[in-house]
Amino acid sequence: MRFFKEHKSGVVISIKVIPASSKNMIEGVCEDADGQEYLRIKVTEVPEKGKANKLVLKLLAKEWGFAPSSLEIISKPTNKHKSILVYGDTQEILNFLDEMY
Repeated sequence: MRFFKEHKSGVVISIKVIPASSKNMIEGVCEDADGQEYLRIKVTEVPEKGKANKLVLKLLAKEWGFAPSSLEIISKPTNKHKSILVYGDTQEILNFLDEMY
């Protein structure tokens, strides 16, 4: 299954955050033992008081050219595995992600 799916307000993406890394980067698409895809993201911030989460949203917005306000963590904010909602035109976002990944 792809790491992203349609949502009534945009697209939900599954990610895994690797905090306290040496640099900020979208590492790429990975697959867990059950065959579920996720986007692996490394950030330099530590997972304290939402610092790593804020940096993840900032990194995705910058790399993808989306407004920071169009991204929101919608599940598991304290877990390394999270779901992020990208608000906007669903088809446009799906096309973008298909082309990128």
